[in-house]
Amino acid sequence: MAKKDYYEVLGVPKTATPQEIKKAYRKLAMKYHPDVNKEKSAEELFKEVNEAYETLSDEEKRGIYDRFGHEGVSNMNQGGGFNQGGFSFEDLKNFNFGGFGNIFEDLFGGGGAPGGGFGGQGNFRSNPNQPQRGKDIFLEKKITFEEAYKGFEYVETINISKRCSVCEGKGYENEKDVHICEECSGTGKTISIQNSLFGKVQVQKTCKKCNGSGKIIKTACSQCRGKKLEVNKTSLNIKVPAGIIDQSEIRFPKKAHDGINNGPSGDIYVRILVKNHRYFKRIKNDLYIKYPLPLIKLIIGGKFSLPLFGSIIEFNIPELSTPDTVIRIKNKGFKVINREVRGDLYIELKGELPKKISSSTKKKLNDLVKDLDTKSDVDFIKKVSKA
Repeated sequence: MAKKDYYEVLGVPKTATPQEIKKAYRKLAMKYHPDVNKEKSAEELFKEVNEAYETLSDEEKRGIYDRFGHEGVSNMNQGGGFNQGGFSFEDLKNFNFGGFGNIFEDLFGGGGAPGGGFGGQGNFRSNPNQPQRGKDIFLEKKITFEEAYKGFEYVETINISKRCSVCEGKGYENEKDVHICEECSGTGKTISIQNSLFGKVQVQKTCKKCNGSGKIIKTACSQCRGKKLEVNKTSLNIKVPAGIIDQSEIRFPKKAHDGINNGPSGDIYVRILVKNHRYFKRIKNDLYIKYPLPLIKLIIGGKFSLPLFGSIIEFNIPELSTPDTVIRIKNKGFKVINREVRGDLYIELKGELPKKISSSTKKKLNDLVKDLDTKSDVDFIKKVSKA
């Protein structure tokens, strides 16, 4: 099955900046991370997102992908492409050699270049001895509408891979437990000479015996078993600020898994999911609620109150108010993040009719109508008849 376009996988245009690519990757990685998303397809989608980001976040790989597509990146990862006198094997792909493309792969093993006995580099794998950045951790936390309004603090217990306390991240405890790889003589690379249409070619590949490290560990660390990292339970204090918006992300830099070979630690990302409220609604930083009350109270008006997440808001309703009147109370909405200001509270009045009335109540209402001396309906009928 053909691979999806990497730009389509991340949902970015081909002109996207590195920052836009990184932002899209973080959003999708959090969405499909197996620890967060339990759907069957999530793991495969997570792999696609990581594969796309690995290529598009690397300037060199992205350039190869833009020119040659998936095949170009695949050959590069397997070892294709090195410069020799200003001419690279990748440049050959600009020409149409028909079936010679497969011949080149067979001859050079996915690496090296034609060159009449000159040497070439046949593998572009990263050096396993170089520092490698630790993996990020993605978490989700569901909070209530009230917690988003007031702020919230909690402790999350996480399993985090930290540098081994026994071997200090080396993978072995004593220097005598590690030896130079005999296969590559400690270089991490093996060199072979192969015949090609262009003569003899020297192909350099990552040593399979030591995986490119140049070292063979005879006795691995008793604590981490040679993995250089050990898993520890860590408590992380997470402060959710008042006014946080649904789907917001809180980042804890360098608090995730440690890197290999003293590489930097990854980051922890916590995505906040805010539950809806039964009565209140949020629009930007403003708070909205519908306030039902009998029609007679709209006519009379007066002082009313509303509970608001632990406090009581008092407000006045002017007499002769109509249904759907909106009362605004300043600075009682959501707090604006990183600012000492708040949105407003909007109370929409909803007049309600009684489900039934008694005879005595009906008489009182008729007397009230007479007292009010309103003839709007009579006047309206006269106007219509004359129109």
